[in-house]
Amino acid sequence: MDYFFGTFVLILCAYLYSRYDKKKRYRKLRRVLHRTWGKPVKNNLIDFSLVRAYFEHKSTSKNSTTIRVSDQVTDDLDLHDVFIRLNKTRSKIGTQYLYYLLRTEGSAQQLQHFNTLRTAFSKQPELAINCQLALSELGHSKVYYFEQLIHGAPIKPSKYHLAIQVMTVFTMALLVGSFFMPILSLGLIPILAINTVVHYANKSNLHYYLNGVTQLNKALRIAKSLYKNELISKHFGTTPCFSKLEKMKLKTEFIAFENHIDNEFLFAFWMVSEIIKILFNIEYLAFFSFTKDLSTQQQSLDDLFCFLGEIDSALAIASVLAEDTSTCMPVFTERTVAIKNLYHPLLENPVTNSLQLEGDSVLLTGSNMSGKTTFIRTVAVNALLAQRFHFAFATSYRAPFYRVLSSIRISDNIQENTSYFLAEVQTVKTLLEAADGNRPCLFVLDELLKGTNTAERVSAAFAILKYLNQTQHTVFAATHDLELTSLLKNYGYLPYHFKESVAGGGLIFDYKLQEGILQKSNAIEVLKSNEYPNSILEDARATRAQYFNQK
Repeated sequence: MDYFFGTFVLILCAYLYSRYDKKKRYRKLRRVLHRTWGKPVKNNLIDFSLVRAYFEHKSTSKNSTTIRVSDQVTDDLDLHDVFIRLNKTRSKIGTQYLYYLLRTEGSAQQLQHFNTLRTAFSKQPELAINCQLALSELGHSKVYYFEQLIHGAPIKPSKYHLAIQVMTVFTMALLVGSFFMPILSLGLIPILAINTVVHYANKSNLHYYLNGVTQLNKALRIAKSLYKNELISKHFGTTPCFSKLEKMKLKTEFIAFENHIDNEFLFAFWMVSEIIKILFNIEYLAFFSFTKDLSTQQQSLDDLFCFLGEIDSALAIASVLAEDTSTCMPVFTERTVAIKNLYHPLLENPVTNSLQLEGDSVLLTGSNMSGKTTFIRTVAVNALLAQRFHFAFATSYRAPFYRVLSSIRISDNIQENTSYFLAEVQTVKTLLEAADGNRPCLFVLDELLKGTNTAERVSAAFAILKYLNQTQHTVFAATHDLELTSLLKNYGYLPYHFKESVAGGGLIFDYKLQEGILQKSNAIEVLKSNEYPNSILEDARATRAQYFNQK
């Protein structure tokens, strides 16, 4: 009696301590969330092979109507670094969903829906902290595999599935019969041997889903608790996915049981349960009943994923907007581009620039490192942020609702035997195809066709830029070819430039956008300040004056 009483006391103490420890950790996490709200992200290490899984699978599914932000644009605009800057999500579902939003093009209606939720969190910081606290339970790396339940290839039962079902019925008959004729129990021995093979052969199938399955009930529980908030339930409306997924709860708990074996008492229970599961093929039959449910409930699973992902993403953006930085809400126009004090979110001490266009495009000149490429990236990144998250890093942002395309960072491909020039030609071809569409496009290009000679580069670049600058589109093109400024002046391109000054043997840049054509280049003066031979300087000046009409 004393033994049982002592055991009861130990279990009770363990339970009470577990409750105390959990509350203590929650209080600590709440303090952390309050302290980090509205603060820049630090040391945010990201495994993009896992983060991008939901985006890759959803945007390439056969029924998908999603328009992707291309890999070219992602590379050109350093969107992975931008994502790290924005990623303040607390759950791995939120992390994957935020990445999906950044890499896809949404509609104005979707943007407004997202911004309504984000605004609510900005106005109610305590609600935001409570939601982050709940979502933090889904912060384990195993949660990344939840999306496998939505997009994973279905596992089909073996060709012996019917025979296994019949054997299970036969086992139950033998077990009942052995109470009346004990000798029948001997028939259970070969059945147990066969079922053992079936049971462990199916373990690899079980493990394929195991990480995702272990998170399903937790995700459903957290989603239902969040939905109890009146603001959230009103925002999302009815969520039939909850009731549909609730029906899978028992099966998911059963399949996920092995992942919860973390002490010797449960291990002993597991040993007994394994024998029972093997004898009656319980795990095998439950698993394929579960996979059948998965195939019919994939939309409900995706709805649950999006529900949690949108909340977490809206919280992340609300925290970004609470930072001590200059941001603004965008206004979308037909043709006007009016941006004030625009800057790049990845720069520590950014220089802001302003610009106004009325249906024109921009041809940007200046030396290397003067800020041309950074500026066109800044325009494109903020266009994407404005159109997906309803904010820009500026004091004012007015522009059309663009599709963003780019040709900035081009590389050759040795394996495909593709030269730099051919790679750029193929990239620019996608821009030309987009220019034929009705949707307004923002084209950003840097040093167009620099993989060929000057005469052909200038000629082809002129023709391409002229073609891209159709009525509904806006082009930002950076170039060293000053000839393009005169060739394009009657085709809707306004000249802008970045300039520098020479001092102490080097160049000093102010990174401020200037109207008009670059009048003076300082390259030869830099050679002089670095004590190049006079003969080189004289030849350079003479050649410049003779062939390029510059003194």
